[in-house]
Amino acid sequence: METDPIQSQIPPGQTVTRKFPVTGEKKASKVLTNENYKLILESPGGDFSSLTYKDIVSLPSETQTFDIHCVTSWSRLHTTFTGIRLGKFLESQNIKKNIIEELPYVQFEAYSERLHDTSLPLDYAWDGSWLVYEIDNLPLTPQHGFPIRIITPSRYFYKSLKWLKKIRLIKNDRLGFWERNSSYHNDGNPWMEQRFDQSVVESAEEIKQFKNLDSFESFQPPNKPKVFLKCRFDNWEPKSKDLRFLQLKSCYFTGAKLIGIDFSDTNLTLSKFNHADISNACFNNSDLEGADFSKATLKNTTFNNNSMSATTFGFATKDTNWSFEGKRLENVLIFKPSGLLESQIDFLKKCKVRLAGD
Repeated sequence: METDPIQSQIPPGQTVTRKFPVTGEKKASKVLTNENYKLILESPGGDFSSLTYKDIVSLPSETQTFDIHCVTSWSRLHTTFTGIRLGKFLESQNIKKNIIEELPYVQFEAYSERLHDTSLPLDYAWDGSWLVYEIDNLPLTPQHGFPIRIITPSRYFYKSLKWLKKIRLIKNDRLGFWERNSSYHNDGNPWMEQRFDQSVVESAEEIKQFKNLDSFESFQPPNKPKVFLKCRFDNWEPKSKDLRFLQLKSCYFTGAKLIGIDFSDTNLTLSKFNHADISNACFNNSDLEGADFSKATLKNTTFNNNSMSATTFGFATKDTNWSFEGKRLENVLIFKPSGLLESQIDFLKKCKVRLAGD
């Protein structure tokens, strides 16, 4: 069998797109402009320096082309970035590379409503991370991190922080926002498929107890959300139809009976629904990035305002049984899908699925 030349360029489990999907928050915590933007650098001695947008763009810049890979399984090839390497930036602020011996990690903080942050080993980030202000020769848009963001192209994209607010050199590593709240891997190497922290996977007994619950209220707001990661929910038929606000990431629902379930505000990132029956279900404001519905029955199911970058409903091939695909997707409505990739839009239209507001 011949190898797909495009697939050979990307890490395992990824799908190529020409789009630049928006993941996470879509805007900063306040309106940022070139004039009011401030970047704080916390210097080794505990001092702070404040840099303006003009200060940063006046530094010697470089333009490089990278491939970027999102943990939700989309990849965008040959993306051009303009900015300054982190190490060059630090040197411009009189910080020498030997500071790594004293402070071996760097932490980035964002102007974001949920106070996003992430960290990296400084010896890696010195040449592997960039302060970026242009993408494909155009200024960053607000939804992609205007006016300055971090890009670390060899790591999953949650390590590339938008709306950069602060750079802090630290002695001890600190887990970032996504690593703390979504159990994402602290290294995030896409070529090793380091998507999640395996240490938080539930035991078989804990999963069994969860599946037998009459109500999931203890896992819903105002209670603190618990992330269920890589759990087997095969052939599950929940006793409650209310699965709102649950965090069921990279889980398996093979053969599950999910008829009429309310999945509103549920996070199902990278979960797989092989041969599951999800008829008459509701997905309002759900995070479905990387979820696989390609072998699920979805009759009369409504998707509304969902994150759908790399979500899979099926693929068109010369052997596709369009009659079968049309029946399992009968009366499906997809309204305002965010980030739905080109191949999926094409497939759904061939299945006569109603797409609105994209």
